[in-house]
Amino acid sequence: MTIPPDAIQKAKPWPEKRQELFPKLPPHQRYQGSLEGVPRVYFNAKFNAATQMPEDVIRSYLADPYMYNDWVWCTGMDDNARQADLVWVETGEPLNVYFDKLRAQARPAENRTLVYFAPITLAVIGAAVGWFKPMFGSTPAQEAGIIGCMGLATGMLIVVLARQFGWR
Repeated sequence: MTIPPDAIQKAKPWPEKRQELFPKLPPHQRYQGSLEGVPRVYFNAKFNAATQMPEDVIRSYLADPYMYNDWVWCTGMDDNARQADLVWVETGEPLNVYFDKLRAQARPAENRTLVYFAPITLAVIGAAVGWFKPMFGSTPAQEAGIIGCMGLATGMLIVVLARQFGWR
């Protein structure tokens, strides 16, 4: 892919409305270090457009590379584009490769809500469903116990998978 030599100078910033609505970490939780060497401008060859990423978004993803998905705003499309379709102007590296490296270096924060409340919540929901909507032809108490145990088992499976795959 050929990146025009003047791509950085011609890069367009995100629209103000887009910047306002985009989720970011609170200022005190964002990356506080120097941004020297951190790429800021990405290029979409299909639309021959360069886009400058806002500093608050950069500082947010540097603090938590799991915060965003694999779509990013592209001024050439006036819409979101897949990271795999964009390259950093400064390094020529595809955005998806760059973010994969950041995620590999950072361990996701534990989500204690998932760990502690998923099994209990699913058990309670299952028991309520079993009590009010019998499915197996048993008494409401038996139905609540059966479906509640199924919810508990599902919640425990979610916890095991979350720990195995580092889900947040």
